[in-house]
Amino acid sequence: MRTKLSQLRTTKPQGKLMRYAIGTVAVIGSPKRRIYCVAYSRMGNDLTARCSIDDFWMSLGKLWTAIGARGQLNAVAVPIMGAELARVYALDRENLLKVIILSFVASSRVRPVCRELTVIIRPDDIETVDMLEMQAFLAAL
Repeated sequence: MRTKLSQLRTTKPQGKLMRYAIGTVAVIGSPKRRIYCVAYSRMGNDLTARCSIDDFWMSLGKLWTAIGARGQLNAVAVPIMGAELARVYALDRENLLKVIILSFVASSRVRPVCRELTVIIRPDDIETVDMLEMQAFLAAL
């Protein structure tokens, strides 16, 4: 899905006028190393990105669909998305990680996405994620 939304300079005085719909996935790179870029936040006219949990969940679903269609079941690595500048305020990093994994598992039960998913946790964030809790969460799936 590559829906572009345009605005007029009068309604958006700063920043880019072209916007992509939530859930738009851009696939770049070669078949050996694809990069999937997903639009999951909305940039306000104040140039601040915001993302609701609903938009985040829907965007993840579209991301897994794109990876399943184009990724040839190759291994995939994703960061903990939604933190920092995306401003999913309702969830901390540990819960964002759970949402990402749960979304992947739900999509994988409908259609295979990839053979292996690796979630990257930045060294600065490792203390914010209870790894024993994550192990219990994964075991429950």
